[in-house]
Amino acid sequence: MGHCPRQPDGQAGRRAARAAVALPTSDVGAHRIRPRLDRHIRWELGAYGEDDDTRAELVRSSLQRAGATAADSVLIGDTPADVEGAHANGVRVIAVASGRSDEATLQDEGAEAVLSDLRDTEVLVKLVRGDDRRPK
Repeated sequence: MGHCPRQPDGQAGRRAARAAVALPTSDVGAHRIRPRLDRHIRWELGAYGEDDDTRAELVRSSLQRAGATAADSVLIGDTPADVEGAHANGVRVIAVASGRSDEATLQDEGAEAVLSDLRDTEVLVKLVRGDDRRPK
C-alpha cells in the first residue's frame, strides 16, 4: 500500500508476523522489496498493480485470494486511496503518515487509527489485533 520507510521489528514485530500477511499494492515495482519481506508476507495472497488499477479492487482480490473476511482483516496503508479501498470492502484501516499524506488527511479520510510511523511495534500489534482502538 505504498512505501513506508519505518518497518516494525523486534519481538512485537515477530508476533505480528505470525498472522497471514498479504500485500495489495498499486506499486508495480513492489517486487523490489520482496527479498527483505519474504518471511513475513504471503506474496501469493496479495494483489498488485498488474492486477487492477483501483485500490478497492486490489483489496477485494487480496481478500478473495486469502479466503479472508473483511471483519477478520486490517489494511495498513499510507494514502487516502488505501483508506478508501479498504472501506469499500468493509476492512478497517491503520493509516501511517509516512510522508505522502499527513495524519490529519488520513484521519479526515476515516481511518480507524492513524500512526505517525511504525516505530512502536507494541501499539501496532495491538491495533492489528483490534485490542486497542487509538483515538483519531
